[in-house]
Amino acid sequence: MLALGLDTSTGSGSVGLTDGQGLAAELNLRSATTHSGRLLPSVQALLAAAGETLDRIDLLAVACGPGSFTGLRIGMATARGLALSIGRPVTGFSTLQMIALACAASWPEAARMPVCVVLDAGKGEVYRGLFKCEGDDIVGLEPEAAMAPREAERRMPDPCLVCGDGVPACGGALQRAHVGGRIFMSAVPSIGLALARRAVAVAGRHGLAGLAPLVPNYLRLSEAEIHFKE
Repeated sequence: MLALGLDTSTGSGSVGLTDGQGLAAELNLRSATTHSGRLLPSVQALLAAAGETLDRIDLLAVACGPGSFTGLRIGMATARGLALSIGRPVTGFSTLQMIALACAASWPEAARMPVCVVLDAGKGEVYRGLFKCEGDDIVGLEPEAAMAPREAERRMPDPCLVCGDGVPACGGALQRAHVGGRIFMSAVPSIGLALARRAVAVAGRHGLAGLAPLVPNYLRLSEAEIHFKE
């Protein structure tokens, strides 16, 4: 099964491709242009580099948030359009979950501790998720939420792996390399390949019917919705 993953939920967007066996390719999208201008050319470049074509894709997966509202809409609209054009299914996964899996894959010690993902949400908040990762499996230990950095810091277990661009926002204590039994990674890893791998794994276990529908995971209201309610 050949899966294509798309992530435009943060500034460090990416696209990934895998067949669940030997093929694993990823392309980072960070550049001076917007996701809308670079996403499709990046997909084409990735497929060309892997010697594949879009019509050979069996499944598409996209990061559905939380993250940039505009970025999420670009990614989900593009994924839906590509899936419709080739008649293939499309599914969505939590951005926080995929970051946790990507961090755990690059830090094997994470299998022995929870992974806390914190992304800068703006407005003085972070998006936070707490997970347990074991290989391709991931379990949410607490509901994902937007909260103040101090609250996120207070609720971090010890030990744990803490990752994401919200780490600096959580206070001076979290800017050091180690605090107690916590390990900190302030960078946001590329998750295009993690999305594709997750889609293959879920479809392999539960079939295409077991894939989650594509629903945005905003965690909070947009600025327009806040003003509309007022």
